[in-house]
Amino acid sequence: MLTPSHALAGLVLGLCALCAWAVRHFGRRAGEPEGKIRALTWGFAVAGLFGAWFTYEVDARQRRTTLFETVAPVAAGERGVSVHRLTVEVEHPGVEHTLLVAPIPPRSASAEGSRAVGVRWTEPGGAVAVEGVQSATPEARSRRAVRAVWSSVEWRFTPRHGGRHAVEVEVAGAGVERLLVRVEDPLKRDGVRAPGY
Repeated sequence: MLTPSHALAGLVLGLCALCAWAVRHFGRRAGEPEGKIRALTWGFAVAGLFGAWFTYEVDARQRRTTLFETVAPVAAGERGVSVHRLTVEVEHPGVEHTLLVAPIPPRSASAEGSRAVGVRWTEPGGAVAVEGVQSATPEARSRRAVRAVWSSVEWRFTPRHGGRHAVEVEVAGAGVERLLVRVEDPLKRDGVRAPGY
């Protein structure tokens, strides 16, 4: 069965194959030495194979180990604070999990200023496994990035009990359109990413 991981790997391989074809086609037209054309063609072929394998492995691993993931719309309440209450079903208690939260700005806007992200993870018996606040700061994805996004923040913790856990996520500050919340369980092998990821 084809997965989005296969599609990403195919895209990388296809782009490198297109580059290899362009080198052969336009290199011969320009009168470049055949040895140089052959070396560049093989270089793109090897880079394409390695890039496709690497892309597949990274994306498939993240997809497999996703215990829970959602992209929730943000509606600021009192004092500009947005609160989200979620329920996560823990399958492997006693194993370190990772909770990642990423505020997402509107597509047409750039992230400005830090945003406080607070979480509270409550186990079925009422014990608090994680509670804290971290700051998501604006960062450019590359040197040429036109707009900035907020960094993601994460907490590592080990739930003691399986079953349904209550998670509360708060984001303070304006300009956050959506909120990505992801929980990773390294022992999970059949995870599903949120639509679009």
